[in-house]
Amino acid sequence: MKWVYSVKNKMMAATSLALVLMLVLMNNFSERENTLKVNKAIHSIYDDRLIAESCIFHYLNHSHQIIEAIDDVGASSMEKRRAVDERLREVRIIHEDFMQTTFTELESLDFEALTALYADMEKASASGNMVQVKKSAKETIGLLEALSDIQLAEAESQIHEINRINSSTILHSYMEVAVLIVIAVFIQALVLASKSLKEEVVKSDPSLN
Repeated sequence: MKWVYSVKNKMMAATSLALVLMLVLMNNFSERENTLKVNKAIHSIYDDRLIAESCIFHYLNHSHQIIEAIDDVGASSMEKRRAVDERLREVRIIHEDFMQTTFTELESLDFEALTALYADMEKASASGNMVQVKKSAKETIGLLEALSDIQLAEAESQIHEINRINSSTILHSYMEVAVLIVIAVFIQALVLASKSLKEEVVKSDPSLN
C-alpha cells in the first residue's frame, strides 16, 4: 500500500504548484490594478491640480493688474476701462481652461463665487463704476488663494494615495516571496519523501532476492 502514499505526495505537490500559480496570477492582477490607480492619481495631479494652479496664477495676475490699472493716476477713465476690459477678456479664456478640470465640492462653490465676482466686475466696468470693479477684484484675490490651497491639499492627498499603493504593492511582493519559499520547501520535502519511499520499495522487492 506504499504506492498510495506516493500518489498522495504527488497530489499534494500538484496542489502546491496550483497554489503557486494562483498566487502569481493574483499578485499579477493586483499589481496591474495598483498600476492603474497610480497612473490615475498621477494624471489627476497634472490634469486637475497643476493645470488648475496655473489658471489660478493667471487669475491672480489679472486681478492685480486690474487693481493697478484703476490705481494708475496718470490714466484717464477711458484708458482704465479699456485696461480692465482687456484683463476681463483674458479671464474669460482662463475660465474655459479651468472648467476642464475636475472640481471638488468646495472648489466648485469657490469657483461659482469667483465667476460671479468677475461677472460683477464686467457690469461695473460697463457702467464706469471703477470703485466697484476694484472692490470685486480684491475679493477675487481671497477666493483665488483659497482655491490654491485646495489644489495643494488635493495634490498632497493624491501623493499619499500613491505612497499607500506603493507600500501595499511592496508588502504583497514580500508576502508572495515568503509563501513561495514555504511552498518550495514543502514541495522539496515531498520529492525527497517520494524518493525515499521509492528506494524502500525497490529494496523490499522479492525479485531481487
